[in-house]
Amino acid sequence: NQRRGISEDRATDLTGANLAHSNLSGADLTGAKLDIASLKGADLATVKGLTQDQLDTACADEDTKLPAGLNPEFCI
Repeated sequence: NQRRGISEDRATDLTGANLAHSNLSGADLTGAKLDIASLKGADLATVKGLTQDQLDTACADEDTKLPAGLNPEFCI
């Protein structure tokens, strides 16, 4: 299965990654697996390919910067 030239079975797996307070400006997260990844305080405002479905499986907070139109999934 190909999407924008990226094989889905070769998508970046960031499951459980601690990306808290990271600056990911300009990163391409197309197809990345973000299940239970900590995005607390991370700057994702200019990332490419990030979807609401990806965010819904990750953990963010009020300090997480996201692209317009996306909403964080708050975790304890």
